[in-house]
Amino acid sequence: MNKNKILIVEDEGILSLDMANTLHEMGYSVIDAVPSGEEALEMIKRDKPDLILMDIQLSGEMDGIQTAEQINKAFAIPIIYITGYTDELTLSRAKITAPYGYITKSFNYSELHSTIEMAIYKSQLERKVHENEFLLNTTLENIEDAVITIDMEGNIQFINKPAEKLLKIKKNINAKLNIEQVGFKLLDDNNEAYVHPFHTKRKKRFKNEYRLKNKTGGNLLRVEFVVTTLLDTFKEPVGYVYVLRDIEERKKIETISSRLVSIVESSSDAIIGIKTDGTIRTWNSGAEAVFGYTPIEAIGKNISMITPSNYPNELTDKIEKLKNHEIVLHYDGIRQRKNGELVQMSILPSPIKDKDGKITGISVIARDITEKKALEKEVLETSEKERERIGQDLHDSLGQQLTGILLNVKSLENELKPLQQPDFIEKLKETEDLIKNAIMQTRELAKGLVPIKLQTEGLPHALEDLANFARRVYQMAVETQIDDLIKPVSIITETQLYHIAQEAINNAAKHANCTKLFIYLHIVQSELILSIKDNGKGFSETKKAGIGLRIMSYRANIINGSMSVHSEEGEGTLVICRVPLNYGEKEVVEEDNNS
Repeated sequence: MNKNKILIVEDEGILSLDMANTLHEMGYSVIDAVPSGEEALEMIKRDKPDLILMDIQLSGEMDGIQTAEQINKAFAIPIIYITGYTDELTLSRAKITAPYGYITKSFNYSELHSTIEMAIYKSQLERKVHENEFLLNTTLENIEDAVITIDMEGNIQFINKPAEKLLKIKKNINAKLNIEQVGFKLLDDNNEAYVHPFHTKRKKRFKNEYRLKNKTGGNLLRVEFVVTTLLDTFKEPVGYVYVLRDIEERKKIETISSRLVSIVESSSDAIIGIKTDGTIRTWNSGAEAVFGYTPIEAIGKNISMITPSNYPNELTDKIEKLKNHEIVLHYDGIRQRKNGELVQMSILPSPIKDKDGKITGISVIARDITEKKALEKEVLETSEKERERIGQDLHDSLGQQLTGILLNVKSLENELKPLQQPDFIEKLKETEDLIKNAIMQTRELAKGLVPIKLQTEGLPHALEDLANFARRVYQMAVETQIDDLIKPVSIITETQLYHIAQEAINNAAKHANCTKLFIYLHIVQSELILSIKDNGKGFSETKKAGIGLRIMSYRANIINGSMSVHSEEGEGTLVICRVPLNYGEKEVVEEDNNS
C-alpha cells in the first residue's frame, strides 16, 4: 500500500470530501483537506506532506497560486493544481510556480492517479538531483584543487574558493566574467602562454605543468593544469572544466629527493634501505661495488644474505632497539661479498619515519674498513712488540741490576758484622727487604707486560695464570671455567682477549671492591666467548664509560669481536667479549665432546 501523504487545499467541501475518499481508495494517506492558503501553510509546517493538491481559487486572502509561491520559498513539496479555469492569464501565473501537473475538477480516477504518481516520481528524481548537486558543490568547495567551469565562449559558470584564492579573484554569482578577463597566465618552460581551448574547439583531455602568473604578479607558482571537455548528449562540446593543482611543494620535495638520490648513488658507502623485517628495499651503487650484488639480485631479499652463515646477525637486535626508539651508534661487523670474501665493515642503522613519527623502515650505511682495520692491527702488533720489549727490559735489565744491588748490600752486611755495628746492619737488612720487594714488583710488571704462558702455552693456561695472580696479589677468590678442547686462535686474538680479561680483573679489584671473581672461556655455536663476572658494587649503565671500558671495546673491535658490559649498582659487573671463530689467521675448532 502506498504511504505517500497528501494534503488537499480546496474550498469546495463536497469536492474535497470526494477527492479524499478517492485518494483513500487509491491507497494514499490524506493528511487533511483545508479551504484556505493560510491553513495550508500551518498544516505543512506541522505534518510535512509528500504532495499537495491545490485549487487555484481559494477562500481567504491568498489564492492557490500565491499559496504555491509561499510553499516554494520555504519547502520543496510538489504541487498539482486543481482548477476549473483554463484561461491564458491564469495558466501563465500558475506556470511561474512550476507545478507538477494540472487536473480539472471534472477529473476521472485514472487521470488523478497517473498525475499524482508522475508528480511524486518527478519530485523524487529532482530531490536526488539536488542532493547530488549539493554533494558535488560541497566537494568542489572543500577540495584543495582550484576548479573552474567555462562555456564555449570562455564565460565562467562555476569557480570554487581555492580557485578564487589561487587566481586572486572574487566571482560575483550574478556577474558574467570571462576567463580571459581574470588576468592570469599559464607559462610553459619556453615562456609561451597557454591558449584557451574555446579558441581551438579542442575536445581531448589535456594535462601539463605550467608556471602560474596571476594578476598580482610576484613569484611564479608551479601548477599542474588539467582541462576536460564537457560534452552534451550528442557528444558535442558545451564547455570545459579547468583544474589547477599547486605543485610548488611537491616540486621542492622532488628536487630534494633527486639530490638525495644523487648523493646516495654517488656515495662509495653501501647505503641500503630495508623494511623492519630485514627485506631489502633499496640498494645503491656503493652497495653493489662493496658486496658484488646488483640491485635486481638484492632487492626483495633479506639483508642477512650479506652476513656470513656462521657469524651472528647482530643487525636483528639493532633493529629491535630502533623499533623501541633506542639510540644505536656505529659498530663494527663482518659481512660477506657475493664471491664469499669476508669484509670488515663499520655499520650504522638508522630509523626511517613517516610524518607521524612511525618507523616504516631502516636505513643501513656500511663502510668498508678492511684497510683501516689492517692498519690498526699493524699498529697494535707494533705496540705489543714494544710492550714485550719493555717487559723484557724490566725483567732482564732492571731486574738483574736490582739483584746485583741486593748482592752488594748482602756483601756489605757480611763485612760489617765483625765491626759490631748492630744499628747499621739493621738498616742494611731493611734495605735488602726493599730491594727484594722491588725485584718482586718488577717481575710482576714484566709478567703482566709479557705473559709468558700466553706465548708458550696459549690463552687457557694464560687465563689460569692470571687467575692465580689475582688470588695472590688481590687476595680474592677466583673461579675459572675454561673449555679444555679450545684450540689456538691467532696470537693477536689471544693477546687481545688476555688483555681484556686483565683489564676487567684490574677494574674489579681496584674499583668494584669485590671479593669473588669468575672467569669463563667457552664456545657457543660459532663464537668464542670470554666472560668476567665480579660480585662488586657495580655501577649505573647510564654512567659514562671509563677509559678502561673503552680500551676493552677497542681491543674487541680489533679482533672483530663484540663487547657488552652489564652492571647494576650493588649487583656486580659482567663483561662479555664474543669473537667469531671463522675470522683470523687461525681457526678455533670445537671438537666433539663425545669423541
